[in-house]
Amino acid sequence: MERITYLDFVLKLSGDGGYYTATVLSSPGGEGQVSFTLPFSADKLENLILRMTRLRWSRGKDSPEMAAARELGSGLFQAVFQGAVRDCLVKSQDKITEHSGLRIKLRLQEAPELADLPWEFLFDPGERSFLAQSAYTPIVRYLEFPGSLSPLKAALPLHILGVVANPIDRKPPLNVKDEQQRLESALAELVKQGLVSITWLEQATLEGLRQKLRLGRYHVFHFIGHGYFNRRDAQGVLVFTDEAGRSQDVDAERLGVLLRDHKALRLVLLNACEGARTSPEDPFAGTAAHLVRQGIPAVVAMQFAISDASSRAFAGEFFAALAQGLPVDAAQAEARKAIFCLPEDVEWGTPVLFLRSPDGVLFDITAPTETPPAVKPVEPPPTPAEVKKTAPTEPAPQKKTSTTVPPQPAAPRDPEKDVPSDLYTFVYLPECRGWIGKYPVTNLQYQRFLEAPDFADARFWVNFLKFGPPPDYQRLGGWVDVGWQWLQRILKDKQYSPDGQWVIPRRWTSTDFGIQRPLVPVVGVTWYEANAYGKWLQAHWDACEEAQQNPDLRAGMLRLPTEREWEEAAGGIQPEGRYVWDAPGKVTTDRAEVVRRANVSESKINRTTPVNKYPLGQSPLGVWDLTGNVWEWQANQWSKGDTGRVVRGGCWSDARNYARAASRDRGGPDFFNLNLGFRVVRFPI
Repeated sequence: MERITYLDFVLKLSGDGGYYTATVLSSPGGEGQVSFTLPFSADKLENLILRMTRLRWSRGKDSPEMAAARELGSGLFQAVFQGAVRDCLVKSQDKITEHSGLRIKLRLQEAPELADLPWEFLFDPGERSFLAQSAYTPIVRYLEFPGSLSPLKAALPLHILGVVANPIDRKPPLNVKDEQQRLESALAELVKQGLVSITWLEQATLEGLRQKLRLGRYHVFHFIGHGYFNRRDAQGVLVFTDEAGRSQDVDAERLGVLLRDHKALRLVLLNACEGARTSPEDPFAGTAAHLVRQGIPAVVAMQFAISDASSRAFAGEFFAALAQGLPVDAAQAEARKAIFCLPEDVEWGTPVLFLRSPDGVLFDITAPTETPPAVKPVEPPPTPAEVKKTAPTEPAPQKKTSTTVPPQPAAPRDPEKDVPSDLYTFVYLPECRGWIGKYPVTNLQYQRFLEAPDFADARFWVNFLKFGPPPDYQRLGGWVDVGWQWLQRILKDKQYSPDGQWVIPRRWTSTDFGIQRPLVPVVGVTWYEANAYGKWLQAHWDACEEAQQNPDLRAGMLRLPTEREWEEAAGGIQPEGRYVWDAPGKVTTDRAEVVRRANVSESKINRTTPVNKYPLGQSPLGVWDLTGNVWEWQANQWSKGDTGRVVRGGCWSDARNYARAASRDRGGPDFFNLNLGFRVVRFPI
């Protein structure tokens, strides 16, 4: 669907005791106000809702359920949209074009007893249509709060955190696997296309949710389970589990405290009973409205029960539209149509959208960039000078000897040469509030630095403290210029600087460790060189592949990680000696299990491996190659007064006990080795 630009029709409902006022606060058709009363008695209203939501045996536009929905929606529409308000709506609808729509923003805070009514079924009898069924006239429950809210710049996929809560003492029980499979089935095509990804919370406890949110960066929180509105305490409740698997009631306030600090989280979807219900006295008592008040930009909740088929249809179409960059209300309108095409046709009005985003645009979507071409090996191995001055050339095309060419089988994937699409990705560190490279810096990435005309620019070879101190870094007096002094000395050594302008990593032309293996970590670099690469990348950020795949990373500092940052990437601020792939308190020491996850001496590879070789070895945050393969330079000095720098993680020549997250060693800033590399982090200045 083409993206629609919306005009706002802001309608405030106020009053109590059966007498109300509808006020058009702003619209393309001007302002207006009318007084009204509800057209139904309480009993009549309840009867209509029961007719709409009962088990349905008949289907189609003439079913009793659809008739009840039209009767209810028509009555509400004619009560509110009369006189001056009707005139404003008609004039505003005349402004709708092929590329623009009219967003109906209902403000119900000043009439909380009206908030429980199903306004999503508003039916225009003149046009014979439900407003909310069209993407051109979506209906949202708008909650206005001070402060600006901009769309989140996000590269696909959108990350969904899914929770299925199934307490053993709650009836009826949920089939967790079925619920997960239903959602995964609905999203399967989107996952395949790289538009969304879904991660499941294994234990639906409040503490488990806290840990998951701390370790990951999610755009959507999707809850499937039991819920209810506690009328005695006037608050919405979702039912999680405790450690024993029994019910733990979590009210909206407690849940909001956990969710509100995660700024990437822009949407909550509640597939639970009464998630949209509220109190006649307090418009924010319900789960959905309270989460919005706590800062969540948008919440979709159900005002009635919804069938499995409708839930699947809604989720699939809803997330597909979001991934296309549609505003959340337009996405919901498309998802309503998907339900309407099913036999359970009345359920299209069950989802309710609570919104505080003024334009409904939650994400500024950037599609993944295409995979860059693989670097081709150069034969015979080049000299250091040739690496700098000569670009590899393609072989001359062969002359055709026939008019027909037989089909050739696709070349098998070469993990040494095929560049992964996420090579330039950064992973968010929620505790340290920065981003770390998903992989160590490779030969391919470091080659750009070597071949840059400003490689020896002095601003890259002074210490990064001159540009601002990172967390946990202890300043060492007189350190600012020693990197530049080291560079001047090494440039005189023709073994490492063939043309006096740049410094090649040691063994750069080696068939085991050098540029002929573009996707292994760069080795043979000192702390000075690793530090200089980060500052060079910072200066050239906008033109680099890293920036193209990380559009939400703005101007900031690129540098080596501190130990605290590296430890969080490995699995937490307190790694407790474990391997990065282990849960807290558990240590995998079995040789067979370790060599499946890391390049250590027991692997008997005896050299570096491509950075994406060990998917089982990634950390809980999704950071690869933190243990084994190469030690990694850290920003920190070894100890106070010691010029040595910390290295972490173990390497290909170390036994598996050095692959633990707590492994720590040192090297002088001018030290280099074939088992020592680095990665970079990015932080706001």
